[in-house]
Amino acid sequence: MLVYFSARGYTSIHEPIELNLVPPDHARIKGTRYEKGFHVTDRYKLMRSALLFGPNGSGKTNILKALQMAQRCILSGLGSITAGQEEADGSAGFRMMILDGTGRNEYTYSITHERQRVLKEAFSINGATIYSFDGNQLMWHGNHSGPAVVPERDILSQVAPVLSAATGLRQAVSGLRFIMEEDILQWQTLPFTISKEETEYWRIQNKAIVSLLQLVDPVITGVSFSLHESQLYEVMVHRRQIPAVQPVSAESAGIRKMAALASCFAHAFSEGDTVFVDQLDTWWTTPVLQNLFRQFIHNQDNQGQLVGTTHDLLLLDNQLFQPEQLFLVRRDPIRGTQVWSVGDYHLRSEKRRLYDAYLNGIFDECPY
Repeated sequence: MLVYFSARGYTSIHEPIELNLVPPDHARIKGTRYEKGFHVTDRYKLMRSALLFGPNGSGKTNILKALQMAQRCILSGLGSITAGQEEADGSAGFRMMILDGTGRNEYTYSITHERQRVLKEAFSINGATIYSFDGNQLMWHGNHSGPAVVPERDILSQVAPVLSAATGLRQAVSGLRFIMEEDILQWQTLPFTISKEETEYWRIQNKAIVSLLQLVDPVITGVSFSLHESQLYEVMVHRRQIPAVQPVSAESAGIRKMAALASCFAHAFSEGDTVFVDQLDTWWTTPVLQNLFRQFIHNQDNQGQLVGTTHDLLLLDNQLFQPEQLFLVRRDPIRGTQVWSVGDYHLRSEKRRLYDAYLNGIFDECPY
């Protein structure tokens, strides 16, 4: 699961932006109405959910794309992330802190680069630095050592074959799953089919998946599978007191979206993955989203996270979300995309209607 992310030098992100999914130490979570929205352990108060609000063109999607870029760098190397940097000095970089599925290992990886050359890079596990690279010098810490490296490639790719901790980092990063706007649009034009292996997973997770579909249409009672072609199966929807069943591809856009995301959500809930959804509110009403968080995301059984971008101002709800979970994205003509949280404003009254504050421009200026 994601703990922290910062980035600079990618598309509209000129200056460093931060997403910190651990609230400040002084934030009271345990024993409050917010507790179910967090994984509360001796080590962390880690958010189960976070939402990014902002006007069109503010850079919300670019933040998710920067996270994708970071994931590609860790999994595939520096050469996969160079597109999109706009910094005047030609440099870009990110820092990611991520928790593995066991909750025991926290990996931190950072890199600053210009085009195909590494300027700085560091990797640590549970706060202990394994290596750092700066000024063309690689320094190993502790008992670690590795091969000679060159700055034309990221250091991680060069040392991964002899560094077991790199495998742990990559496994943890593989648990970041991205649903972008183009994916959502594509689901509305293609037949909804799944493989035979996927039907088995749907059967295993049947209760969770049907419950998710019921958020959109409460009269749905179940699903079945019909062989389509090339060993692919259509998912068929069953409803109470309606004998006829129909394929998901014939359903409303909201049901098709939920069907496409249901198994992804179910997997994240059980395995501790982080799901990023761009335009979370597309084709879903406010009650669907509110109940998704109340019943599934903010649930003690949920081992994962959901991070989404949205324009639904009714989700600016400090009864449902702790203020640090609500991120505000703005784009300055010079400084580019900026991010801060509702919690940064230290609002005195919990009864304040946050969407009114948003519409009145209270959140337009940086609070610090």
